[in-house]
Amino acid sequence: MAASREVTVAATQFACANDKPSNLDRAEAMVRRAAAEGAEIVLLQELFETPYFCKDQVAAHFALAQPAAGDWTLSRMAALATLDGAPLAAAGPGRARLARQD
Repeated sequence: MAASREVTVAATQFACANDKPSNLDRAEAMVRRAAAEGAEIVLLQELFETPYFCKDQVAAHFALAQPAAGDWTLSRMAALATLDGAPLAAAGPGRARLARQD
């Protein structure tokens, strides 16, 4: 039987504004705090860059999606996970996943 061990997990939840840089700064501060307090895995809330918009299908919100290649948010969060050493799960709208279902 495989040995088990406890893992400390942290999850974030905060109200987001229509200001991506501020939301990213806030998310980064929360990840750094969680890692400093012993989190081994950090989970960022869904769509932490902008206010949550998925409850309504508004075409203007589709512009918030970015391709993964070259996305500055993805690059910043990957660098943060590398620096803090804790695995980091972050979700945002991706262009490849956008599809309208009627």
